[in-house]
Amino acid sequence: MVLKPSLRALRWFTVLLALAVVSAQAIVWFRQRSPNVIEIGTAAVGAPFTLFNSDGRRVSDADFRGTAVVIVFGWTRDPDVTPAVLQLLMAVHARLGPKDNRFYPIFISVDAARDANIDLRVFSERYGSALVILGGAEDDISALTKAYRLPVTRIPDPVLPNGYSLDLPSVYYVLGKDGRFRGAVPYTTDVKALAGELRKLTE
Repeated sequence: MVLKPSLRALRWFTVLLALAVVSAQAIVWFRQRSPNVIEIGTAAVGAPFTLFNSDGRRVSDADFRGTAVVIVFGWTRDPDVTPAVLQLLMAVHARLGPKDNRFYPIFISVDAARDANIDLRVFSERYGSALVILGGAEDDISALTKAYRLPVTRIPDPVLPNGYSLDLPSVYYVLGKDGRFRGAVPYTTDVKALAGELRKLTE
């Protein structure tokens, strides 16, 4: 893992996402105090998507309506960050209890060039059936990461297939039961803290 680009990307990502959320909150605050003002736009994070799962079946964001969603972006050949982020997410999912259907944990691969269906099927075996694993065409993934304001940088790495690794911030995106963006939580190694944040955002 290349540390400096990751920190730089995370710093810029945090600033941009914070500006988007603050702008949206300011608009809501103003609208509540000025009910006759027509809203002309809000800072948006996220977008509708149609991708494929580890079985090759087409899946869209609309398939998860009625239950909150926690999305993690990453790449299957990542030797350390992606596995750590997903392991923590699944630990929190188990801690909060899947019986109340609090949220769907979703992993979306940003490595469209290398992650064919067979890669996703093998990858899914590491985390159990509760984790929804999705991939897509390069154009679709690129558009989605832009919608989520997530910078993805390709870094030369002769050790890996195709000669590159990927660098991106590690973030948990939370969508409400209506599919709308509720918030984002940066990666942490604290299961209890993350569980508390996700519990609040998925209620």
